[in-house]
Amino acid sequence: MQKIRKGFLLIESMTALWLAVLIISTLTLTVFVQYQQLKQLETRVTAHKLIWERLRDDSAPTKTTFSNHTYQTIADKNSVKVIGDAGKTYQVTWR
Repeated sequence: MQKIRKGFLLIESMTALWLAVLIISTLTLTVFVQYQQLKQLETRVTAHKLIWERLRDDSAPTKTTFSNHTYQTIADKNSVKVIGDAGKTYQVTWR
């Protein structure tokens, strides 16, 4: 019968704990980054919808709120610009 050394069991347990924490933190970071990308994509899509709405109808409102985000639409004779509440600007120009 072999003796099991307590030190080896401690190192093995610490290694398993370290790997579990590493995997959990990697997954958490990945989900957080994907969530941020989805929020940016949602903002971009909303801004493009507002540009399309302004191109279709000149009487569209200049200030609009979607999902607690405020967008301001500015139109002149050569462009339509949408400014989000974070300061991000989306613009379409033509000649």
